[in-house]
Amino acid sequence: LTNQTYCNGVSTTEIAFTNVVAGTTYTWTNSNTSIGLAASGTGNIPVFTPTNGGTAPIIANISVIATANGCSRVAETFTITVNPSPVVTFSPTNQTICSGETSALVNLSSTTPGATFSWTATQPTGITGVATSGTNTIPAQTLVNTTNAPIDVNYTAVAATNDTSACAGSSFTYTITVNPKPSIENQSFIICSEEGFTVNPIDGIPNTNTIVPLGTTYNWVISNNPNISGASSGTGSQISQVLTNNSTLIQTIVYTVTPIAGICTGNPFTITIEVYPRPDVTFDLPNQTICNETNTSLVTLNSTLPGNITYEWNATIPTGITGALSSGTNIIPVQTLINTTNAPLTITYAATATFNNNGSSCEGNVYNYYITVNPTFTSSGVVSNYNGYNVSVFGGNDGAINITTIGGSGTYTYNWTGPNGFTSTAEDISGLFAGTYTVTINDGYCAPIVLTFTLTQPPELLIQQDLSLTINLICFGDNNGAVGVLITQESVPPYDYELYDSNGNLVTSIIDSTNLNPQFTGLVAGVYSLTVIDANGGRKTVTGLTVSQPDDIIITATTTPITCYGANNASITLTVTGGTGPYQAQWDNLATGFYQNNLAAGNYSILVTDNNGCTKTIVVNIPEAPIFTINPVVVNISCFGANDGSINLNLVGGIQPISLTWSDGSTAGLVRNNLAPGTYTVTIVDSKPCTIVRSFIIVEPQPLVLSANVQNALDCNNANSGSINLLVSGGTPPFTYSWSNGATTEDLNTISSGNYAVLVTDSRGCTKSAQYSVNRPQPLTLNVETDTNVNCETRDIRQIFEAQVSGGVPPIQLSWSSGTVSGANNEFMTTDQDGLVVLTATDALGCTTTYSLNVDIPVLGNASFDQNSYGYTAYGIYSILDPIQFTNTATGDYVSILWNFGDGTFSNEENPIHTYVLEGNYVVTQTVTYPFGCVYVHTISLLVEKGYLLVVPTAFTPNNDALNDTYRPVTKGLKNVRMDVYDTWGSLIYSETGDVLRGWDGTIKGVNAENGNYHCKVSAETFYGSIIRAEETFVLIK
Repeated sequence: LTNQTYCNGVSTTEIAFTNVVAGTTYTWTNSNTSIGLAASGTGNIPVFTPTNGGTAPIIANISVIATANGCSRVAETFTITVNPSPVVTFSPTNQTICSGETSALVNLSSTTPGATFSWTATQPTGITGVATSGTNTIPAQTLVNTTNAPIDVNYTAVAATNDTSACAGSSFTYTITVNPKPSIENQSFIICSEEGFTVNPIDGIPNTNTIVPLGTTYNWVISNNPNISGASSGTGSQISQVLTNNSTLIQTIVYTVTPIAGICTGNPFTITIEVYPRPDVTFDLPNQTICNETNTSLVTLNSTLPGNITYEWNATIPTGITGALSSGTNIIPVQTLINTTNAPLTITYAATATFNNNGSSCEGNVYNYYITVNPTFTSSGVVSNYNGYNVSVFGGNDGAINITTIGGSGTYTYNWTGPNGFTSTAEDISGLFAGTYTVTINDGYCAPIVLTFTLTQPPELLIQQDLSLTINLICFGDNNGAVGVLITQESVPPYDYELYDSNGNLVTSIIDSTNLNPQFTGLVAGVYSLTVIDANGGRKTVTGLTVSQPDDIIITATTTPITCYGANNASITLTVTGGTGPYQAQWDNLATGFYQNNLAAGNYSILVTDNNGCTKTIVVNIPEAPIFTINPVVVNISCFGANDGSINLNLVGGIQPISLTWSDGSTAGLVRNNLAPGTYTVTIVDSKPCTIVRSFIIVEPQPLVLSANVQNALDCNNANSGSINLLVSGGTPPFTYSWSNGATTEDLNTISSGNYAVLVTDSRGCTKSAQYSVNRPQPLTLNVETDTNVNCETRDIRQIFEAQVSGGVPPIQLSWSSGTVSGANNEFMTTDQDGLVVLTATDALGCTTTYSLNVDIPVLGNASFDQNSYGYTAYGIYSILDPIQFTNTATGDYVSILWNFGDGTFSNEENPIHTYVLEGNYVVTQTVTYPFGCVYVHTISLLVEKGYLLVVPTAFTPNNDALNDTYRPVTKGLKNVRMDVYDTWGSLIYSETGDVLRGWDGTIKGVNAENGNYHCKVSAETFYGSIIRAEETFVLIK
């Protein structure tokens, strides 16, 4: 055996052992597994990849034992040495600089003594100034990034040594990241006062000299112009402000902007804004108000702003106005206006002025002028009405006149005159006496209106008492009296009659009556007054209406008392005066006459009737003698043999001294306890004397006895098939039951195995307890354990199921519904098919149970996906800034998906959307993970372009030959395209905006343009929202 030497990371060949004895076998051990070889093995030492991550060699001792025909040799040893690879170290570490800056010098070194170095670099697209090769140092370089995104310049270095025992070094990479620096051209705009502007530079627009890295921000300062407000210095991702020109001249303001992208600051650029003033509108006459069907005055429009000003006005004409013009320019002419409604209507003339200068214009704000047209002036009045009269009662002052005026200016004055020097300036007047009233109405524009009204009043109401209708009372306190009145002169019928007693309380009333001679009945004795109210509320009152009555009946009662409690020997004697004799007496106990005896205690009601049929009732009370009684409480014996009966007499009242005697000779007194069954009699006498004699019976119940019929729970399919039929005798029904399982019924049915205790209580509280047992064998149960064998390469999966049985009565028979069955008792089943499998177990008693399992074996499919985007659908390309939808089409039962989009970003979504920001060819990798650790990969190469085409031509020939007759850019993937064409003087001669342009036909205001040079500016919006610009000078040739 010879020692072996290898280099770090370089694969070995097999180390083979030989011997002259045929059939020799070998076992070997390794003392140092850090070299990448296992600690032990048999046979030859296989191919392996040595590892040494240090700076010095690593040595492992290998011991080999040969064995032949059962005999082993003494171990032989040799060494395996693994030499390290030299490592390259860079100082300083990786750098990041801005475009146009110079990088720092980089020194290369190694921990391996005597190492020499070489490095190479490839200059990336978009970078200039890169050194492409060298040895011990990477020199300082001025690197320029001509793109809008950071670019890494990678330098690959390798270390080597001249020592033949050393190993070649691996490659190491040093990176200098060159960040882009913004570069933006100066810009200029024309806006109107109070308008906004926005500058948001876009990379590559208007030309490739414009560089705008992502995330660029701007710091800006402004030139001072006191005539412009809204401008301010600031910082942001775009420059956007609303400017107001506070003068009447064109004003200019300049923004000096410094662009900043991350740590890189670009050169300042300027934005020059011309702010045009907005003209106002003045009117040479104030707003007008005219009468209906009259002429307006002519109105001239002017402006305080000098220069070329044009005017336009539009009228808002309300419904109901005729004769009005709807629009005009410099004047609002004379118009004859008619208002067909009954309210003032106003026409609004909305006027605007436009300031014009060198092809640009600014429209001013809207200024309103108003002409109000009043309607025709009319008036009418309504007087008060009280059932045909204008004043409600004779001599009253509740008349009223309400005026309604329409038309005219809507503002009116009123002047009233009337009887007794009456005057008023109110529109409506009230509180008027009868007479004639005149009003004069003015609106300030039209002729006054004069109206006259005469108010009338009814005759006076006269009334007196009618004695023939008076009825006096027969009995004292009756309510059948009557009085009456007569109206001798009417006012306004119908009439309300209100009858009041001497205290002013309303007794009765009659409403809306035409009866002039009413009678009021059902009255008690007294003096009344009557008020009559006519239909207009006029009132008259008659007093002194009298109803008389006889004296009241008076009854006097004389009584004798009850001698003893409960004796019922009292008497009552009656004496009657008043009313009209002779009298009769009727008692509520159906007795008659004026004397009754042998009466019990209580109230007696007697009705006395006189000769006129008048009645009076008296209630006489006979009190009970002082109480002397008992309220006994008897308690029978509670349970058989208890002898716990009792008698409590509860004596009430009596006059001392009182004596008590029991028939059994007991001297216990009022309370007897612990009595046996039997009859007990008591006699009680007080000193009056009064006597109480009562007998009581004490009863004993039968004894309480329990037994039961028990049924064990032996039904295979019903664990609750047991029952207990409880038998109860003796005691005192009804009974209550309390079982240990919470039941309160007499019997237990459908119960499982176990011990059941019961407590029975009868109606007297006597109890008896017992316990009964219900038996049942343990239930038969099944469980299944599952194991899975998987081969990811062949995509083969098999599942093995093992049945586990408990309970029941052996022996147990097992049966599977499908699969390959094995084992001494059929306890194993193997399958590679999905579906429902039912396992059945049957014990010696024929009881069965089943276990169902749903076999669901995952499918190991294939990784795959589709991709699409708006740009690809519309234009057949994948574009930057255009979201790409990646749709997973992987098959089988995968558990996770990982996407690598090739630009350093990843996703674990199933159907992710990804947007590329840089053009390039990207490798997209989909990694699909299935159950049991099986992993499959699908990759594609995806070309991502900028997403649009814009070509501006340099010449055209508008000679009507159908070839190149119009000038327009060629576009693809662009919308909102705007093309502006300027002559050599910088004047705009043609402009067009749209998604598809017609193009310039070579004419200016209908006249063919001259041959020569022209300038075109084009701006457009990509389908992903970016604005691009281009300019081109072109030639018109006819």
